[in-house]
Amino acid sequence: MLLEEAQRVQPDVILMTGMNSGTTKIDINLAALNIKDALIEDNMGRRPWNEPILADAPAAYFATIPVHEIVRSLRAQKLPVQLEFASGGYVCNEIFYRAAHAYAGTTTKVGFVHVPLLPEMVFDERLARPLEETSAILKAIIECL
Repeated sequence: MLLEEAQRVQPDVILMTGMNSGTTKIDINLAALNIKDALIEDNMGRRPWNEPILADAPAAYFATIPVHEIVRSLRAQKLPVQLEFASGGYVCNEIFYRAAHAYAGTTTKVGFVHVPLLPEMVFDERLARPLEETSAILKAIIECL
C-alpha cells in the first residue's frame, strides 16, 4: 500500500514511523536490513526467522534522509532524539527496507523514525511520551527535511 501510494503521489521524501516500546526518545533510524527476524508472532500468527525480505537484494540500505544532521540539529535544540542504527527485526524494518529498495538511486529521500508509546498504552507513564510532545518532535524532523 505504501509503495502504491508513493508511486501515485511521487513524493520528495518518504518518512515512515513506527512505535518502540523500549524508549521515551524519538529514534531516527540509520539503516534497514534485508532480514525478517520476529521475536514474537505478528497479528496473523507469523513469526519469520532469518528470512530475507527480498531475495537477491542488498543486505542493507542506509536512510537517504540526512539522519546525522537531523539528530545533531534536534539535540542542539534539547529535543529527546537519538540515532538508532537499525529499525528492528520485522515489520518496521521490512517497511523501511522495501521503501528504500524501491527508491534506491532516485531523488526521493527515504527515512524511518520510531516514536515511544503513549501514556495510555503503558502502566507507568514514565515509560511513554505524550502525543503532543511526539507530534512536536516529528514536526521538527519534517522542518529539518
